[in-house]
Amino acid sequence: MMNILSSPSLDSFVVANALRSAPSPNSALYLPMHCNIGNLKRFLPWKVLTLIRSFKSPESAWQFFVWVASQPDFVHDIYTVSRMITKLARYGHVQLVDQLLLKIRREGMKLSFTTVRLIIDFYGYSRNGIAALNIFRNIKTICNHLSTRCQMNDEALNILDEMLLSNVTPNILTFSGLMDHHALQGDIRTIQRLFGMVTQCNFEPDSYMYKTLIFAYCRCERASLALRMLKDMRSSGIIPDVATKEFLMKSLWQ
Repeated sequence: MMNILSSPSLDSFVVANALRSAPSPNSALYLPMHCNIGNLKRFLPWKVLTLIRSFKSPESAWQFFVWVASQPDFVHDIYTVSRMITKLARYGHVQLVDQLLLKIRREGMKLSFTTVRLIIDFYGYSRNGIAALNIFRNIKTICNHLSTRCQMNDEALNILDEMLLSNVTPNILTFSGLMDHHALQGDIRTIQRLFGMVTQCNFEPDSYMYKTLIFAYCRCERASLALRMLKDMRSSGIIPDVATKEFLMKSLWQ
């Protein structure tokens, strides 16, 4: 093994095969750190991409990713970063994904739409609904040019439907965030659809959701529906705050 890794004609595919079965991050790092891989200028980004893909463990891949980044004359490009992000997202490593998303924002990189959709899908599978929604909300800051045919509002609802069909139940903050988003667009029909999903999931609206609905209905000039929500809110034992009541009163007098 050491002779192969020390060879000047280093083949990244050979190294990938050597690394792919590493049982732990430490044993994975043993190979490049102690077997004299040597000058990383031999590793083009696409070769590092191959190595990242070859790790079975996302923890091992991450350790290698960080180690490579610390070496002289090597800089991760958008392709190696994208591969690392999707591998981490697949296993629900939200904090590490957030670190890399911060990196691409800081360095002006942009992910492809396909990569962003994969992240959201993987978060759905690992029951990280809030993280998926955060990715969706920040898509314009992390994603490359979106197709004009891509309607992101419909995309978010489709993802939500897929989560429910897969028995992955988003929490109530996810629904409240989507309601607030559609309220800003005056989309009362979608708000009502989302509220129906809340009922379907057997959630009891909390104070934040009631407040979101009341403000949403008022913005959409449906003060009568907002008043009904206020009555439901009180019936459930939740006391509306002063700001909510004042906003509703102003809407009723308009």
